[in-house]
Amino acid sequence: MILCDRQLKELGDSIITPFVDHKIATDEYGDRILSYGLSSFGYDIRVCNEWELYNGAMLKAIDPKRYGEGHYEKITSDCLVIPPNGFALGLSVETIHVPNDCHVLCMGKSTYARTGVYVNVTSIEAGWKGRLVIEFSNTSPSPVKIYANEGCMQLLFLKGEMPEKDYIALGGKYMNQQKIEVKV
Repeated sequence: MILCDRQLKELGDSIITPFVDHKIATDEYGDRILSYGLSSFGYDIRVCNEWELYNGAMLKAIDPKRYGEGHYEKITSDCLVIPPNGFALGLSVETIHVPNDCHVLCMGKSTYARTGVYVNVTSIEAGWKGRLVIEFSNTSPSPVKIYANEGCMQLLFLKGEMPEKDYIALGGKYMNQQKIEVKV
């Protein structure tokens, strides 16, 4: 069963910190932003202003066992431009704590998909806690902007029976993640 807004609101800060109990689509000046917060059947999270942009000029093979060795440029900015066919990593503003009787599916927002930017569909195991590393891929032939502190991904909480093993028991390597990293 997918948890609805009423159920997510009851869980609130115990699963998402900071938790916004309604959809926010404008900033403090009344300008439109990419929405975030609670929706009917999910929660839209934001990406913070810490990025790692793939440096395609290196022309070296990316090795997941040696992540970040000269492949990425660290950037702190309220807006990131991803070059054509480029990709970047970001970090969620929110800390997520998945209950032991839930599994979370994370999907990109259609606003970015319509510009050719895809956010990797991923899942989060029961019991996982931390900030999400978010993968952005620009499949378009044009540079595309990504905005910090605005919505980028929706989380769908699937409630089920308690699994025999949660993320900790499975030896999950990304528990309590607070920065962009790949672990082997």
